[in-house]
Amino acid sequence: MYRIKKTVLFTIVLGVLAAPALAGVVKKSRTQVAFKGFGVLTMEQGERIASDRKASETKTEFKGKGIMGKTLGSALLRSGSFGEIIDLPAMTVTSLDNKKKEYQTRPIEKIAMGEATGGSEPEPDAEARPSESDIKIIRSEFKVEATGETETLNGFPSEKYAVLWQAEWENVKTGARGTEKMTTLVWTTPMSDDLQAEEMTFSRAYLKAVGLDQDVMERSVLGGQWIQALASMNPANPAPSPQGRQVAKELAKIKGYPVLIDGKYFSIRPEGEAQVEEKKGGGMPSLGKLAMGALKKKPKPGEENEPTVSYVIETLELAAAAVDETAFLVPAGYKQK
Repeated sequence: MYRIKKTVLFTIVLGVLAAPALAGVVKKSRTQVAFKGFGVLTMEQGERIASDRKASETKTEFKGKGIMGKTLGSALLRSGSFGEIIDLPAMTVTSLDNKKKEYQTRPIEKIAMGEATGGSEPEPDAEARPSESDIKIIRSEFKVEATGETETLNGFPSEKYAVLWQAEWENVKTGARGTEKMTTLVWTTPMSDDLQAEEMTFSRAYLKAVGLDQDVMERSVLGGQWIQALASMNPANPAPSPQGRQVAKELAKIKGYPVLIDGKYFSIRPEGEAQVEEKKGGGMPSLGKLAMGALKKKPKPGEENEPTVSYVIETLELAAAAVDETAFLVPAGYKQK
């Protein structure tokens, strides 16, 4: 037994000496997103960041409900073990399918709505997609409040903020009105130059590279990725989202690095606004039609106050660490798609 342990230790030491190590940050996080009527997505992610490169390993599980859940599971929110290597100097993203041992490298390009969660959605017909000017904001309120509450979460000393956004809007073409509301609780820990700042710097640089005009804090706190996923299901009936100078001003009140984000998004629409173009000539209905069909159903008892989308994003670990150069290479034995 002693010989075996000694040999293993010697092999590990040789591996460490052979692979160049870079000063970096290691992060572990967990995300759970629930789409009303569709299913629940759980993601556990490990990230290694060194300067302007990031390697991540993600285990995802999507438990879908009904036809819509199955469609989402196959089109956008696949379960499995996946990896990703982002190389900002090379402007490339390499996606890894660990089960199939396959990889695909693509250039970093401006992101499309359907790609927000790593999937793709066919481009809707132009005439089925109203212009942004169709939606008129009647009333909008956005505010951030420091609650004064403190707690230690996953080893991080944290303080709590409450974020509220609500808006009433009208579709100027149809006359239909709706209400959007978002409530988010954010726990943050004091920022440090060698950890959180480096991770945030990389995230900002990546968002800029893919053309998302949104700060990383804003995108995380407001569940940008998940609201985009919801919008991609229903491109014919877009809804407003919190944005503008007032949003940025209020979010600036949040100090530190977010270690726990608990958000709930409610979308209340009249039945007429949820109607979509009837299916023509048979065939499978589109993702958008299935989505709106599910959303406009009368809620069951107890579901009246259920959010359209809810998300919990939790930082489990964040530490300075040496990152091997091999972390940013495709594993041996993987085949290119």
